[in-house]
Amino acid sequence: MLESSKTILETEAIPRVNLTFMDNTHFEEIEMVKELGELITLYQEEGDENNDPNTAEAKITEKLIIWLNHTIAHFERENKLMQQTNFPAFPIHSQEHEIALNRMKRIVRLWQTNKEIEPLSDFIFSFWPNWFNAHVNSMDMMTARFALMNGFNSQSTL
Repeated sequence: MLESSKTILETEAIPRVNLTFMDNTHFEEIEMVKELGELITLYQEEGDENNDPNTAEAKITEKLIIWLNHTIAHFERENKLMQQTNFPAFPIHSQEHEIALNRMKRIVRLWQTNKEIEPLSDFIFSFWPNWFNAHVNSMDMMTARFALMNGFNSQSTL
C-alpha cells in the first residue's frame, strides 16, 4: 500500500458533538487508531523479526484488543444514552454500531489467526476513517443534539 493512500484522522478533523463523554471517547479512539497505523506501517516496512513478544505483530495484536474493548465500551455508552433519552433513531444508530463492531471483530480475528497485514491495513487506513468520520458527522451528531435538546447535561458521563 502506498503511503499516500493511507488515511489517518486527526482529532481536529472530527467535529465536536458537544457531549463531553462522546467527544473524549472519539478523540481517544482516533489516538488508538493512529498508534495502530504507525505499528502497521512499521510492520509493512520492516516485517516481524524473531517472533519476539515485543515485536510488531505482538504490539499490533495488543493494540487491536485494547481498541476493540474501547470500541465495545464506546458503543455501549452511546446506546445507553440513546435509550435514556428515548432517541427515535436508536434502532438505526445501534444497528450501525453492531455492523461496524462485527466487521471490526472479524478483522481482529483474521489478524489473530493469519497475521495478514493487508486486510488490517485496509480496515485501519480506508474503511474505518471513512466510516468513523461519516458516523460522527451524522449519527453521533444527531444523537447528541437530541440528547441536549431533551435535557441531557453536556458534562454528564455514562
